[in-house]
Amino acid sequence: MKTINYIFLIGAVMFVFTGLYFWLVKNQIDYAAFFFALAAIGHSTYLHATKADKTS
Repeated sequence: MKTINYIFLIGAVMFVFTGLYFWLVKNQIDYAAFFFALAAIGHSTYLHATKADKTS
């Protein structure tokens, strides 16, 4: 389960940097907002999964 948790964490970090790339380099804020939203979903899934692992 730890591997899946880290995949969600690494994916969230990659989405943040992808969003920053679209925002700052390409100046496409709509794609940046999309990737930031995906990063937030991935990070919240990671937090929920790690909290569920600690209680069991």
